Amino acid sequence: LDDCLQMLTARFPQMQILVSSPNYFFTTNENGESIGVDLYNNGYGNLGEYVLHMKSVSQLQRVTFIDNYFGSEFSATNYEGYLTSDGLYPNEEGRRAIAERITEYIYFMRQ
Repeated sequence: LDDCLQMLTARFPQMQILVSSPNYFFTTNENGESIGVDLYNNGYGNLGEYVLHMKSVSQLQRVTFIDNYFGSEFSATNYEGYLTSDGLYPNEEGRRAIAERITEYIYFMRQ
């Protein structure tokens, strides 16, 4: 992410870059069991830790960061209404929540 943002800002210095984090979802652990990304550690940390690193890199590169993980309407406690039945992807309501979050940020950024 850091290298990518450095290249983009060097090539397009006037462009407003927006980094959007992943949202809460389920994955499969080494035993084939479904597990929330808040609990799954792939050897480099869990998704929450990754999102925090994304935020830090975005701040260091002075680009906008939208947190769809910690700042989202859905999380480990209320994901049922926002994810597909397999828990891997946002359903229509989840996509709406993410789109509204990004749209609100862009709208208020222009004010």
